[in-house]
Amino acid sequence: MTNKNSHLKKTFVFLSGALIGAVIFILIYGIYVLNPTYDDWIFERGGDSVQHHLGWIFFRRSPWHFPLGLMDGLSSAGSVSCIYTDSLPILAIFFKLLSPILPETFQYMGIWAFLCYMLNGGFSAILMYKIKPNIAFSSACSVLFIMYPPTLQRIFGHDSLIAIWLILAAFILLLNSKTQWKNRFTPVILWSVLCATSVTIHMYFLPMIYIVMLGWIVIEIFRNKNKKRAIVTFFSSVALTLLVLWLIGAFYGNGGKPDGGFGLYSANLNTFFNSNKYSDLIPPLPLREGQYEGYGYLGAGVLLCGIISVIHCIIHIAVQEGKFSENLVKWLKIHKIEVYSFLTVFLVSFIFAVSHIVAFNDIVLINLDFIPGKLIAVCNLFRSSGRFVWVSGLLLTTLFLGIISKMKGRFIAVILVIAIPLQFADMNKRITFQHNKYNRTVTYEPRLSGEKWDKYTEGANEIIFLKMPRDHNAYTKLYYDFALFSLEKNLTMSSFYIVRVDFNELWEYSEAEYENLINGSGKKNALYVFYNEEDYILASEICGNDVEFCEIDGYYIAKRVR
Repeated sequence: MTNKNSHLKKTFVFLSGALIGAVIFILIYGIYVLNPTYDDWIFERGGDSVQHHLGWIFFRRSPWHFPLGLMDGLSSAGSVSCIYTDSLPILAIFFKLLSPILPETFQYMGIWAFLCYMLNGGFSAILMYKIKPNIAFSSACSVLFIMYPPTLQRIFGHDSLIAIWLILAAFILLLNSKTQWKNRFTPVILWSVLCATSVTIHMYFLPMIYIVMLGWIVIEIFRNKNKKRAIVTFFSSVALTLLVLWLIGAFYGNGGKPDGGFGLYSANLNTFFNSNKYSDLIPPLPLREGQYEGYGYLGAGVLLCGIISVIHCIIHIAVQEGKFSENLVKWLKIHKIEVYSFLTVFLVSFIFAVSHIVAFNDIVLINLDFIPGKLIAVCNLFRSSGRFVWVSGLLLTTLFLGIISKMKGRFIAVILVIAIPLQFADMNKRITFQHNKYNRTVTYEPRLSGEKWDKYTEGANEIIFLKMPRDHNAYTKLYYDFALFSLEKNLTMSSFYIVRVDFNELWEYSEAEYENLINGSGKKNALYVFYNEEDYILASEICGNDVEFCEIDGYYIAKRVR
């Protein structure tokens, strides 16, 4: 087969998977979320999607800065990068460039989800085609990747985290380790671009890709005997990633501060077969608090493929001449480098996902509480370690389907004909819920409106939140309501729901402004909003007639009138 024909076939395979992804998306979520001028569904649904969309609106309305991802108006600490509102920098910067020709209301969260379903389908089809170059097989297998349950869990919540195509692309590069490239630097470029792209989508994908790259490095060093290219690839990807992070403002100001939670937001040992109430067929198992982040359920269809593949391997090894153990050892010796690579990727991702507090169901089996605090602090950069189970889960899915691909054609067909509908049936309740929620139009009315609000915002240019509580990021409803309000009134905000914020700096500003208010030197151009009623009552009792206090729409506010 000529290179031209090979490229054409791979293109067709990718497009077939992408088309399947597009069809599945529309069948589940409908077409309304694809309307870029319709964002009511985001505000009506609530959740983190609102944070991402509001981040985009503030970013769009801010003047251009350098680094390119910075925006104003969300923090008293200064400009904030759109990476810390999870607003998908890769799309935020692109659409901001097009902002002059875009309509006033513009959302890309629905478009992004649609693209991810297509890319998840396209890259998974290519991945399986590399394992078994059969278009029907690769297209059918792509359905099981598209219907990966964690994607159904994350969509329209943690929008950026549904881009599992980044992990699948890394798997493809791993399988390409045998490829004789025309240009020896091609893998260097591909790995570097993939790593750099990942941080413009979500930071958590970067270490996931590096874990897969580690498996590739094992093969590159121990089988291909190309230590130089392995080293160059690693450092090239690090350099390009750091450059991209700098360009989008990840290192600006106090962004990227570590937060606590490592060991809490982890994966349970039951993660691959724990449906966690998302399954119609398999009952949920207990979890520890916070382990929803480690949701790695494979789905009934994939689990069926897993059981069949294990049985097939046992039978295949056992029927050969000699004893089972001897045959297994012989096979492991022949494929030891590939086994080392697989185990490296699987164990590193799974162990980090499980964290230092190992639990099965709601029982803690191991607690490595002697680990130094400095190491835990480093791990807290990716405190929701449970997400790393997606690498090991997708690797298992690939392995199961890869083993099945070695069976006779009629057996493959029968297995997939059963497994694919089973995967859908297993997720039927969740699919129906998502369909009913998004396949309709809604109208969202901002909660803060009317003459009373107009009165208290007259002459104001800033909203200051008082006093800063430790769990300030829990006040998402307050932030979302006032963010929309501030956009309407052209006001800045002293704080917002921002990832990895320097809490101490925000706290000091809030404390200083509270003291100024009760001492009679509060700002005349500020609208003060209290987090809780207790601080509001205390301030109202201390302040004189120069400050007017009022409760409007359930929020406690104050404004200096003289």
